[in-house]
Amino acid sequence: MSEEPLIGNLAGFEKPTTALIEKTSDFIGGCFKPKQIRRVAKAEAEALIVKTESELQAMDLQQRATHRRNLEEIRYQANMESIVRKTIPYLETSATPEEMKDDWIAGFFSNCRNISDGDAQKIWARILADQANAHNKYSLRTLEYLKNMDKVEVSMLQILCKCALKSKNGELSIPIHGIHEEKYF
Repeated sequence: MSEEPLIGNLAGFEKPTTALIEKTSDFIGGCFKPKQIRRVAKAEAEALIVKTESELQAMDLQQRATHRRNLEEIRYQANMESIVRKTIPYLETSATPEEMKDDWIAGFFSNCRNISDGDAQKIWARILADQANAHNKYSLRTLEYLKNMDKVEVSMLQILCKCALKSKNGELSIPIHGIHEEKYF
């Protein structure tokens, strides 16, 4: 007579089965104990395999995330350094970049670190040079606005700024007549 039907597949009953076998093994001569030990060892081995596979997947995910962050930081660094290099020709001899506020510089780089297009970098270089040449020329809000503009929008803004007129009190205004005309859109 086989012992297998007694043990069977008792999924979900491992704890009561183990307790029953341990309690009764001394009374019936321990005939189930070796099978119980093998069954528990097999279950523990399978659990260890599942746990190890999960840990490996998590490590792999973490390594990919770390690799992505590193590549992103390298790209940011290259963009910021390129903008600084392009700033140098625009600096005036009277510039005092050492007086620029740290918060402004941090905001500047936070806003321009994704800019990889050469023409767009030149615009950001001009902004940095202008700030070094004449402090408080650009607000952080302006930088935030510029960050979200594409090349076409920047070109349109440059054209619009060329149309600006300075009043006697120093304020800028842009005279626009017939704003509803199609040529402005």
